[in-house]
Amino acid sequence: MSGLNPFDWRDWQSGVFPVMESHSEIKLKILRDYIELYVEILCRGVRRGSTSFRLTIVDGFSGGGVYQDGKYGSPFVMMRAIRVAEARVNAMGRTVKIKVDAHYYFVDDQKPALDCLKHQIQNSEFRSEIDKSIFFVHGQFEAKYQHVVHLAKARYKHGGRVIFFLDQTGYSQVKPSALRAISKDLNYKAEFIINIAVEWFNDFLQDTNEFRRIFDSMEIGDKNAFDRFLELKNKRNADWRYMIEAELGPMFWRASGCAYWSPFYIRPEQSHRGYWLLHLAPRDTARYAMARVHWRNGNSFRHYGQTGLRMLAYDPDSNLDGYFKGWAFDEYTKKLSVEKLTPQLSVQIWDKHQNGITVGDLIRLNCNDSIADEEVFLQAIRGAADAGEVKLKGPNFGSKRSITVSGDDTIIPNRQKLFPNLWPPM
Repeated sequence: MSGLNPFDWRDWQSGVFPVMESHSEIKLKILRDYIELYVEILCRGVRRGSTSFRLTIVDGFSGGGVYQDGKYGSPFVMMRAIRVAEARVNAMGRTVKIKVDAHYYFVDDQKPALDCLKHQIQNSEFRSEIDKSIFFVHGQFEAKYQHVVHLAKARYKHGGRVIFFLDQTGYSQVKPSALRAISKDLNYKAEFIINIAVEWFNDFLQDTNEFRRIFDSMEIGDKNAFDRFLELKNKRNADWRYMIEAELGPMFWRASGCAYWSPFYIRPEQSHRGYWLLHLAPRDTARYAMARVHWRNGNSFRHYGQTGLRMLAYDPDSNLDGYFKGWAFDEYTKKLSVEKLTPQLSVQIWDKHQNGITVGDLIRLNCNDSIADEEVFLQAIRGAADAGEVKLKGPNFGSKRSITVSGDDTIIPNRQKLFPNLWPPM
């Protein structure tokens, strides 16, 4: 029966739909939470007199929109998340209501999937938006993305905000070179949420032509990475998922041309398969929003590496659980992160920012290198100030009148402390 295939909508007219896998449910929950939170954050920054905020969302592997048991796929999750975010913003006391003017491009190379999706939307609350703000594109994403980018650019003079959700079925359909080209065409205002099925890594990680072929198909371009993978496997104690985060992740990030990233794993409840959800964004606010969503979803995500700064560095003298079992985004890991970050940020202030730095700039400098979200960073900064290692000043070095730490505050070394704690250097 075709409905048993998670990507097959050929029999949808007979009422046979694919089964949604458990990791897909987690992934869609993350997508929903992220869009609701990030769009809400973006709309807060829109001028009070403005009536609209323009956004484009591209679903590069949209599927048919519905699964067995009435479960909805990414197209409906995204469209409904936008409406929720819009309602929340307008409930915040705006005198002039704002409309999120979102355009959606649903791309799929399976015509039955697009036919099913169109039918579902025609029978939904979004029916009136078909061919107005909802568009269907038949073909492979890698062959159609230039066309979609051209359509998205037509909405903006200088490149607007475009979110790409790329839920590929494998590991090589989305090339970093394509992401770099898209970013450049959209004036570096595009961001990407990419699912990469990496269970092949553990199966093929050995010095064979097959693994080299698979690695080369990703077109990342680092010729020395292959040897580093084998060295990690043969000489160090680490799970293969750590190797993905520590080696493959930075290569993919650099090749994409995006400024911010998060490289964490979806943790299926009943499977040992590897699903890597990579977020690449041009702005720190997007990275903060995604980090907050990871922490909200706790055990659904996993990070392999360190809990403080240098999150992907290998340290055989540290707690090796992070390299074997990974860290859940739970309260225990949050506590460890604060404990690690507090001395690390203090040392950084003393070593690199003798003349002071704003809290916001300090977080921006370090967010790509830590699993922490803004809340965790702020707790660590507060802890460093309470320990007397640093001083917190108000904006522009003014007096600090509140114990609350904000991004405009300034941090300086506490020179009244003649001998700062001898915390180890980073």
